[in-house]
Formats: sequence, structure tokens, C-alpha cells
Amino acid sequence: MKVLFVSSGNSSSGISPIVKAQGDSLVSLGLNVSYFAVTGKGVWGYLKNIGSLRKTMVEENYDIVHAHFSLSGFVASLAGASPLIVSLMGWNVQKPLLRFFIRVFNKLTWDACIVKSNKMRDSLGIKKVSVIPNGVDQNRFYVMEKNVAQKYLGWDPMKTHLLCAADPKRPIKNVGLAREAYELIKTDSTELHFLGDIAFEEVVYHYNASDVVFLTSKAEGS
Repeated sequence: MKVLFVSSGNSSSGISPIVKAQGDSLVSLGLNVSYFAVTGKGVWGYLKNIGSLRKTMVEENYDIVHAHFSLSGFVASLAGASPLIVSLMGWNVQKPLLRFFIRVFNKLTWDACIVKSNKMRDSLGIKKVSVIPNGVDQNRFYVMEKNVAQKYLGWDPMKTHLLCAADPKRPIKNVGLAREAYELIKTDSTELHFLGDIAFEEVVYHYNASDVVFLTSKAEGS
């Protein structure tokens, strides 16, 4: 089976590591997975990809198109993707205007819609959705000795390390709250870290090396 993943390609790594991990899991099951990276910022930036996506689908004749995030779902719909599955990942169901268009596209062109939690399903108000949280690849994320992880990252083992599990560049992650909390306990023996521009393979080291993890997001899918 040939599957095409449609997702934003605007991050420093191109396709999101979270989306790529899902694709890898399908490949391990024997499926053929390809990726179409939607490039460009905002609605108009996304819409400019419709023509090239349509051309890609005609040339390759995929069995299923799976779009990740609402804007990618809209682009895939307008490009004529069929059958089309759309995964909504979190914050995109919180915006009233986006929620309206999600309902319209879901009713008219989406063959299946996936959300990550019951809260997302209830917020959307759409009965025909599937709640499928993202899985955890335990070959990538596993427990290791803290001193091993700290040595790998070059963190001072004599300090208490706090990790804000988010990229400071993303406002929805509400990193300012983590900074404010840290200021209340900050000493010479504490250090605050962020999951910014790091390799996906290094995330597991950051989690294991930390004494405390902050999750301060205004919205999360899972």
C-alpha cells in the first residue's frame, strides 16, 4: 500500500519528527510511505502548494493520503486527495474560525478525521471522529541512568536541572510561565533548559538528564 503523508515542512528539520515517527511505524509494518512537505507561512502560503500536491498525487497514484494538522488537511482537500485522512494535533481545534472550517471540510471531503484526545473531540463537536493518541516508540524513548544522560549532554552533575519541554519560539507553548516559575527557585545550583533546536534523537537524553520537567503549554493534543 502506498501512503502519502502531507504535513508542514517549515521547521528546521523539514517534516516534523512527530509526523516522521508515525511514518516510520507504518514502514516497519511493510507500507510504502512518502512525504509531501507543505512550505510557506500562513493560509496563503499553504494554498500555494495545492498545484504541486495535485501533480504529485496524479503522478504517483497513492492508495491513501494522510494529512497532519488542519491547514494541511485543507490543502489536501483542495488538491483533490481521495481517500483522505486528516489528523488534528491540538491547538487547531481551539480557534473558532479554524474549527468552523474543520467542520465544513470534514463533512464535505474528509473520509476520516483523527483527534488525539476526548477533549479535542468534544471541543470540535463532530460525532464522526476517531480518538487515536500518538503512540510512544519505546525503542527511542526509554529510561536510562541520569548520570549517563547528563554526561552525554555535558550537564553539570552537581546542579539541579529543570527542563521546559518546548521550543521557546512557539508562543502556544507558554514558555514565559516556565521562566517565571524558575525565577522563584533559581539559585547558583539550578539550571533551566529548553527543547529548542535539537536533534530528535537527543530528546530522550534531555528527559532522562532532568530532575523536573515543565509542561506549560496553553494547548496540547495529547
